[in-house]
Amino acid sequence: MVWARRSSGVAGLRSRRSATWLRSALAVAVLAVGLSGAAGVSSARADSTITILDSLNGVPTTTVFSAVSGLAILPFQFSGPEFTLTQTTTITEVGGFMTILTSQPLPVEILPAANGVPDPSHVLGTFTLTPSPRLPFPEATYQSVAPNLTLPPGTYFALFGAQDIGGATWWGESDTGLLPQLITAGSWDPTTGATSVVAPEFLGARVLGVVSDTSDLLAELLANVTGVGPGTSLADKVKQAQAYLAANDLTDTCSTLAAFINEVKAQSKAQSGKKIPPNQASTLIASAEQTRTQLGC
Repeated sequence: MVWARRSSGVAGLRSRRSATWLRSALAVAVLAVGLSGAAGVSSARADSTITILDSLNGVPTTTVFSAVSGLAILPFQFSGPEFTLTQTTTITEVGGFMTILTSQPLPVEILPAANGVPDPSHVLGTFTLTPSPRLPFPEATYQSVAPNLTLPPGTYFALFGAQDIGGATWWGESDTGLLPQLITAGSWDPTTGATSVVAPEFLGARVLGVVSDTSDLLAELLANVTGVGPGTSLADKVKQAQAYLAANDLTDTCSTLAAFINEVKAQSKAQSGKKIPPNQASTLIASAEQTRTQLGC
């Protein structure tokens, strides 16, 4: 990989490499300046949309500009920005500026961070970006995907790849004023399993989301637990937690959810009766723990 930054210290380096980059770029099928991201937030959620990451420096997403340099990523790699959530959040948009030389779909994956690099052993969501419109090199425009993926607090990477396209992902600047901010990015090579991080690098990317309301999380938990296990004990605990929350009794809400988690664990280990399957138990426990984290238990 090679990279270039807009500064007097690298002007000579960029000049020497520009011809090589241009020849390579003309041969690729996809060039992504920055990254790719989500298109659109539903009107019902628009008022509560938050900006998780934005290194576009205020450039409107309707802008079309000429990309001139950046970090070349091989066709079999995934690369993209790192972002951190402090609350349970639904990711509604991940995007960036791209030069589109093909109409073929581009894979987008969201992974947790492990020891500062992407963890491809736990892919949390896989999405498809269909580039549009196709543009002549080196014109770039904003492209995005809408994962609508709910994640608990933590650090993640949104990686974009060009597998089976024979192209490259291109992070960079423009000759019309787009100078992305320095942010952390990571990459994953599926052919070798190797992961790495670039920290920091100029990367034009944006991540938007909606913070989940605690009452919504409890309602979702109730829907998922109704009819699970023997009797109605688990569902009753969630209903009790809802009542405590409505009364603004956070202490009892937290303790009730803790009791719910303990009961799910016990029922998943039961030797007889209506035992909860391990995978289902893990999902219920994770949901309850996310809610407790949201409450600050």
